[in-house]
Amino acid sequence: MKKAKGFSLKELDQKNKSFDLDAQAQAGKESRVEDIILDIGASDRIIPAKKPDSEFAKLFKSLKGLYKATAGRTLNIKVSLEEKTFFYELMSTMLTAGISIVQALNISAKQATSKQLRSLIESLAVQVESGQKFSEALETYPKVFARSEIGMLKSGETTGRLADVMGRLSIEIKKGMAVRAKVKSAMIYPIVVIVFVILTVYAMLTFVIPQIKTLFEGMNADLPGLTLFLLDASDFVSQNGLYLFLGLAITSFAILSFYKTARGKLLFHMLFLKTPILKHFVMYLNQASFSRSLGNLLSAGVSIVEALGICAQSTTNLVYANTISLMQKDVKKGIKLEEVLYGSKYFSSLLVNMFAIGEKTAKLDELALQVANYYDQKSEKMADNLAKLIQPLIIGIVGGIVGVVVLAIMLPMTKLLSQVGSF
Repeated sequence: MKKAKGFSLKELDQKNKSFDLDAQAQAGKESRVEDIILDIGASDRIIPAKKPDSEFAKLFKSLKGLYKATAGRTLNIKVSLEEKTFFYELMSTMLTAGISIVQALNISAKQATSKQLRSLIESLAVQVESGQKFSEALETYPKVFARSEIGMLKSGETTGRLADVMGRLSIEIKKGMAVRAKVKSAMIYPIVVIVFVILTVYAMLTFVIPQIKTLFEGMNADLPGLTLFLLDASDFVSQNGLYLFLGLAITSFAILSFYKTARGKLLFHMLFLKTPILKHFVMYLNQASFSRSLGNLLSAGVSIVEALGICAQSTTNLVYANTISLMQKDVKKGIKLEEVLYGSKYFSSLLVNMFAIGEKTAKLDELALQVANYYDQKSEKMADNLAKLIQPLIIGIVGGIVGVVVLAIMLPMTKLLSQVGSF
């Protein structure tokens, strides 16, 4: 019997007991994937013959398989990136060890960390077992598997490198997750402070200023313009707080609804690319995403024309998506990629020059991934810089608001004291 590398083989005993896929993983292993693989056993082990199924059993299995294949689509399955990377990593390891794709899917379903993921993998297994290609089965879940991922896996199936492609996808998704996590963490503090400032101003105008107003009314003195403005603002907010909240909620809902339309997205994406500080940040993120997708697709064996088409479909920024789509049409006509890139204002000279070198040296996939890593670092650094830039700005705004309130309160007090001192 052949022995797959890195496997703990367990042969059937004389009683033909079935192999337990859910047995306890061997101790001392560093990763969960290794533990699972060690418990799977040989992929070519002898399975004892079973009695032929009855017609009723065959019908039941057929209906069960049909349910598994279609249930996920009707339930709108959602799978986290962490779960997806684990799925790719586990599948890559098992396929490398020689396990068939159907068996690997069945094993992955048993090891799924959530019901949603288990339902999805079971559906994939049924579709592949019925004769569909793995990449075709993935296309039934466009909200889970990106177009770029499916394109890479489709090429991996054609070239016999499916295991390698899955391993690469797992690594690249983890890198993307790390970058997004750093960017989000850098932007959380400014957002929290802005919300705190808004709530603080609302609380002062609603609860603090009305009490001071009562004090000033008892003085029967002429109040400075700044104080009168603050008191009027307090009255307006106190009397119309509910309407202000409803207006803010309706406006936010309208903006979000408009953003979800194709026209709204295009308009906002164009505004992002024209806003002075935000412009460079958006360009870094999109250039990194484009370079990574293109590099991964090319390394998987996808043609440049097809790779550009997949990148255009998977890019979330519509300005970049339209630009890449036009690039694909030009490259399809026979124009070199570097010439097409030179005419675009949304790609830096560094990216253009690196791609030109890659095209000439037949190493475009490698250089594209290097460019992606470079712009990932630029994105992280700029997110940190934006957070550092916003912090003193917010502190200044808070200090200004507090200063205005204190000044509005102290001016009448000072005026009153001066009048008392003159008697």
